[in-house]
Amino acid sequence: MNGSLLLLAVVLASFAAGTGCMSKLRARREANVAFQAGQLQSPEHARMVATTLLIRGQVRNPVVAWYPEMTLSAALLDAGYQGRTDPHRITLTRQGVVHVVDIRRLLKGLDNPGVFPGDLIELQ
Repeated sequence: MNGSLLLLAVVLASFAAGTGCMSKLRARREANVAFQAGQLQSPEHARMVATTLLIRGQVRNPVVAWYPEMTLSAALLDAGYQGRTDPHRITLTRQGVVHVVDIRRLLKGLDNPGVFPGDLIELQ
């Protein structure tokens, strides 16, 4: 009986050690997510979002300083597009709503919307 109790204790200890590692890993992941969420709520992040635009794609400057009356084409110039060919798709996301930009109209100067702090422009 002592042998079976010892075996049971070893099995339980190894199981507890294994789940402890998983719990530590899970705790680290949750702490990292909480840290990142805290960074997004920091006053510094709020100031940055209030005065900048983010641009994803082949650009030299993915964060562009916003100024009043700024247009999409001005933001793209400030970002410094570095693609070998013109992008085939441009989207402008504002407050979670995605707007697809008509590139031909933009290039002709017929549709050049204003941009605002916190906007996300994606070039594909």
